[in-house]
Amino acid sequence: MSGAFGFIDVAMPAFASAHGSSAWAGVLVAVMAFASMLGGLWYGARRWSGPLDRRYVVLFALFGAGLAPLAAADSIPAMAGLMALAGVAIAPVAACIYTLTADVALPGTSTEAFTWLSTSFLGGTAAGAALGGVVIDAAGVRAALLAASASALLGAGVAALRRGTLRTAVIPAEAGLTAG
Repeated sequence: MSGAFGFIDVAMPAFASAHGSSAWAGVLVAVMAFASMLGGLWYGARRWSGPLDRRYVVLFALFGAGLAPLAAADSIPAMAGLMALAGVAIAPVAACIYTLTADVALPGTSTEAFTWLSTSFLGGTAAGAALGGVVIDAAGVRAALLAASASALLGAGVAALRRGTLRTAVIPAEAGLTAG
């Protein structure tokens, strides 16, 4: 997910510059952030049933799929609308990530688990931004936006394949720890 953000972070200034003014990049990212906030309000206002790990995979895949249409934008207004649609799933996916992290962390390791989560998020964003610059230089903004979608869809695919590890932590008996 964070790799996709890195791609978007470098693609939006390039897109906005190609369509009149690089200053619009901030507006486009803000539209996505506002849509994320609305998605988070919607997600938080609901009472959810069903397993969290399944909801996470579905929302993650929706986020990745929602990024693909960004490559079709041909104007600032079109990109703003598509960024809004793509942004709606961000906060719900993030809520799932944080809840799952808390759920699967072994007792006494929550701080470390969240530190690794933050570290991987920052590393993924940096890698996506670095790759995004290379992709934009080699193939253009549309290719970088498709790469953002592919990055998120790859993450959703890995999450789907590893879904069993996203359930409450199982503590090995030899560790001498008990779940509480």
